[in-house]
Parts: sequence; C-alpha cells; structure tokens
Amino acid sequence: MDIGMIIGTVVALVIMAVPLVIYFKTKDRKETLTIWIKDDTVWLLLNNDEYADFDISDIRDNQKRVDEELVKVVKARAKELVKFIDRVTFFESGREEFEKELLELIQSYK
Repeated sequence: MDIGMIIGTVVALVIMAVPLVIYFKTKDRKETLTIWIKDDTVWLLLNNDEYADFDISDIRDNQKRVDEELVKVVKARAKELVKFIDRVTFFESGREEFEKELLELIQSYK
C-alpha cells in the first residue's frame, strides 16, 4: 500500500509539472516575422508556418500602396505579434529600413 501511494504521488507530481515546464519553456519564445511577396499575395510567416496572407492583385504595381497595406495588416495584428516577435525580415529583398519600421510598429504595442 505504501509503494502504491508513493508511485501515485510521483505520477501526480509529473502530471502537474508537465504543463508548467511547457509554459515556462515557451513563454519567452521569440521568432522572426518573415514577409514574402510573390505574385498577387503577401504572406506573413512565423517559423516557416503561414501566419497571415492578403491579396495585392489590384495594387501590386504600386510599391508604396503595397507597403501601406502591409503596415495596415501589421498594425491590426500588432497586439498579438508583440508577444513573440523579435525581428522582421523580407524573404527576398534587403529592405532594412522598412523592416526596422515594421518592428518598431509591433514593439510599440508593449
């Protein structure tokens, strides 16, 4: 009876500890928001998973309007992105200034 009690207590402690370990391992996780513009769609990717996308078929020839639309989408999602984003990057181009602007926009919601 004493052995069963000990085993039961250990199992209960393990069951209670697993969610706590998972929580503390993932709470400070920071990722890169990757922006990929291809054809008529802009994708926002997190760790190679699709986070969001939107269509730019009517404005794709005007880079300024595409950037404005991207800023709108990032602003709308900034409250949830601020929790786990530490960097913004474009998939194919080196637009460092715009990347910094988007990151500052996201971090302003802290």
